[in-house]
Amino acid sequence: MRARGDNNFTGGWVKVTIVGDVNGDGKVNLQDVFSVALAYGSYLGDPKWNPNYDINNDGKINLIDYFTTALNYGKTDP
Repeated sequence: MRARGDNNFTGGWVKVTIVGDVNGDGKVNLQDVFSVALAYGSYLGDPKWNPNYDINNDGKINLIDYFTTALNYGKTDP
């Protein structure tokens, strides 16, 4: 159940959705923005850190992640 160097993933599901849709419900709404805000300042290994909230995948939840989520606020998956 882990990713390999060739981007294959077995034994689980991968959901592709809108950037900023951190809970995977197909829309970027207040729940997503609030979730990222609550995790703000956390980093890989921190109890508040969640990989779904790390939008740019740099190992920390910061203003870039929050701003990216906020910019997509209101967007929905077609």
